[in-house]
Amino acid sequence: MMLLRLIVLVISVGISIYIYTISDNLWASFCLVIIVETLTVKYSSKFLKKHLRHKVFKTLTNLYVLIATICLALVIKTVFIEIVVIPSGSMEATIKRGDYCLINKFITSSYYKRNEIVVFRINKNDKEKYIKRVIGLPGEKLKIVDSKVYVDGGALNEKDNYIFSYKDFSNNQISHYTIKTAENKQNLQRHVKAPNSVAENIFPKEKVFEWNGDNYGEVLIPGKGLNIMLNEDNLFVYGRFIEKETNLNLRYDTSAKKILLNDSVITDYTFLNDYYFLMGDNRNGSRDSRHFGFIQQSNIEGQFIFNFKKK
Repeated sequence: MMLLRLIVLVISVGISIYIYTISDNLWASFCLVIIVETLTVKYSSKFLKKHLRHKVFKTLTNLYVLIATICLALVIKTVFIEIVVIPSGSMEATIKRGDYCLINKFITSSYYKRNEIVVFRINKNDKEKYIKRVIGLPGEKLKIVDSKVYVDGGALNEKDNYIFSYKDFSNNQISHYTIKTAENKQNLQRHVKAPNSVAENIFPKEKVFEWNGDNYGEVLIPGKGLNIMLNEDNLFVYGRFIEKETNLNLRYDTSAKKILLNDSVITDYTFLNDYYFLMGDNRNGSRDSRHFGFIQQSNIEGQFIFNFKKK
């Protein structure tokens, strides 16, 4: 009985993880293990126990418990919760480099809220994971002016533990402080790059918009069902997301001055997915949506619960 249960358990866990990978259906993958395991116990236990010697049966029982524990841990890590180690200081002072973070992977929201901290991949198949804060939501217009974020024309509240660059007028040195720390110091003023100061590696990289990390946009964040008119300029902002959604080639025909999706002329596009604008709390030490663009909702893998401080 235990040998059969062991074989069936391993196979069912493998299939369930495969189902989760291709469909993101957590309930289907989890329920498959439970159903298969229940049926195996119900119909095979009495038969196998009668036909196996006691020592063999006991050995298989112990082996089953060991493998079942490993499989359960694998299912929990894949579907429910995960502990990740933070490799950078992009979320300081909220989460420090080297901290251990508990991530909720089971309850994935259909609509993430502003200021939630999430774990994600830039592209679905990327190995590297990032952890940032949700700043801009689908359908919102976002702009950064002198390091302050504006959404739909209104300034967002800044948390006390956000880190910015400050210039100390007593010695002309540039240092990095949290907002709370800077408020308790004299002779400090937030240091920002000029609006026309172009920074490298700013999204979109295909066209220079004279944007930088402190002065960025305005950009309209794509949302499911949102229709936008396309032009030569915003094609650089939205082009690669349209190509991913359609699996077609998008280009601007300079001679005809038309936008072509494969060989078809298009003037507008309606997005199929929701996207988010994510930023690190360490604003001058974070690689985020200012650098790699919007993040599709399906690329968000979980929500931050809490962190264990590095000793």
